[in-house]
Amino acid sequence: TGHAGWDDPGTPEVEATGWVNMGNVGGATLSQRMYCLADSYPCSADDEAAGLCAPEDRPVRSQMFVLSRGEVIVDGDVVAQRDVEVRLEVGNPGGGLGDGCTAICFPACDMGTVEFPTSNAFQVDGNGQPAITAGCQAAANEITAAIRRNRIGNYHGGIEFATPGAPWDTVAKVEAFRQNLQASASAAQATGTCQTSCMLSGTGGDPFVDNGNSDYGSVGDPQITYVEGNAEFGGGISGAGILVVNGNLTWNGTPDFKGLILVLGGTFEVIGGGTGGDHAGSVVLLNATGAVGDVFGAANADFTGGGTALYKFDCNAMWAAHALLDGAGQGMWSPECDVGPATVFQAGPPEIVIASWRENIGWREIPD
Repeated sequence: TGHAGWDDPGTPEVEATGWVNMGNVGGATLSQRMYCLADSYPCSADDEAAGLCAPEDRPVRSQMFVLSRGEVIVDGDVVAQRDVEVRLEVGNPGGGLGDGCTAICFPACDMGTVEFPTSNAFQVDGNGQPAITAGCQAAANEITAAIRRNRIGNYHGGIEFATPGAPWDTVAKVEAFRQNLQASASAAQATGTCQTSCMLSGTGGDPFVDNGNSDYGSVGDPQITYVEGNAEFGGGISGAGILVVNGNLTWNGTPDFKGLILVLGGTFEVIGGGTGGDHAGSVVLLNATGAVGDVFGAANADFTGGGTALYKFDCNAMWAAHALLDGAGQGMWSPECDVGPATVFQAGPPEIVIASWRENIGWREIPD
């Protein structure tokens, strides 16, 4: 498509080379080209089968580059050249640049007990990003230490420190986001628009228990499911959208969920073994209920019971979760993705930001 101030991209010169003549400054000739590496993160067969590609023939993620070049040409020879190339990302509709989380995320720094399976079948895939993100380098080091070195290759993308984005950066923002999710779930339940009850809780202080074979949303019809207090799920549970537990979460088997799982009580346990299903999206674990002031409590994670699991970060599943939020909720949280389904941006034009850049300078002597 055309760009303001650019030559017509339909001209033979631009179609053949991709370069657009931007004019001259002093003795230098300026040109520019834009290109997209759409095959960098292709939509896999598993993603297509799960209905997570939007549309199905579209890559999950792509990268766009703009390359600007200045050249000094003497007698037909290039004697000096300078390239400046930037990689562009689509900023999130809420105005932020993502929450800093990928497949499994520990946004705070205080780590309690962290255990992972020794099984070679347990894999965490960042889908082009880190597999596991932590809120500080010390936490990332603790997580890395909890993984046996001969299994580190099963964590595609590695374990990295990522500065938490909103709302995971402060206790107050997490609380505001929790209240928004609680209100959305309550309103949906009141109008009967949930496939299952959106507001769940145990009785008499007991955890909410579902021993399996229940669906909390689907890829075609995701929902917000809010649990007040601790929750215990069986291995046959599946769902899509946003699952938020304002307490601790115990899962017998492996979560079969497409979207955001948010545990606010500080403890997430996968017990009992079995495959249960594969998670596509992001698991975020915070200890907000044990926060003191603006400091989160310690987070405890035990994945040893799901030794045949795959936790894979999925951009489209996350944007589908984002689309469930009202305007206020979308302004509070955006996933760590370059792009999402086009419908996300109908409310207004996306913000384009520079994700990275490089510069290359070269010259040679002019022969006598």
